[in-house]
Amino acid sequence: MSLFTGFSSKFEKRKFRQFSHFLQALQEAREYAKDLQCSAQEFAISVSDAEAMGICTNDLIWMTRKGWVRTVGSEPFQDDVGGSDSATAGFGRRLSRFELGTLGIQLVQDGTEFSSGEIPDEVAPSPVGLSAKPKPTWDPDRHELTFQGKLVKRFRWPATNQEVVLSAFQEEAWPSRIDDPLPGADDLEPKRRLSDTIKCLNRNQQYSLLRFRGDGTGEGIIWDVDRISA
Repeated sequence: MSLFTGFSSKFEKRKFRQFSHFLQALQEAREYAKDLQCSAQEFAISVSDAEAMGICTNDLIWMTRKGWVRTVGSEPFQDDVGGSDSATAGFGRRLSRFELGTLGIQLVQDGTEFSSGEIPDEVAPSPVGLSAKPKPTWDPDRHELTFQGKLVKRFRWPATNQEVVLSAFQEEAWPSRIDDPLPGADDLEPKRRLSDTIKCLNRNQQYSLLRFRGDGTGEGIIWDVDRISA
């Protein structure tokens, strides 16, 4: 059985690879609930947590309609789209929480059974893909983030939280993931503060070459190359 047998297009295959980290996080949430023999709602992932993982509203709508994910404890996510009261609909979407849908469960379970040798030729790693991963550079004196010689972001005004994250990555030679480096603040919940910082890092990039996302726990941050823009 092939991982891609049920996919109807190359677009679906590409989206599965793009969203695999999110689907895996939902699978882990499902396993938490199963282990504690409690409702899946207790571990369902919120919209804000999904956004911190690089998943936008359109991604959630698409995955919901595909049956990859489903909402718990609220009205179906896609039913909010196009409603007569857009403000109310938008608020309803913000309250949605997600778990794996029936097809999503099948995709994740199938995905754990395959080695790289079973991936179709069209997505098999190329020799170039096996080379060392290029890394960004953060210059704290110039307040500039660059990647392969291109300017990604320049901070003209203080952006303390973003710069703390970038400095932490630079100090550790840009590993794929780091723990949340932001200092504690009495008036802010740590996971929300990290989520907001990640959103800011992804905004207003002069060259949209890098993508930052949460690690699914609310306690770490991951960076990667934006394959679409790079």
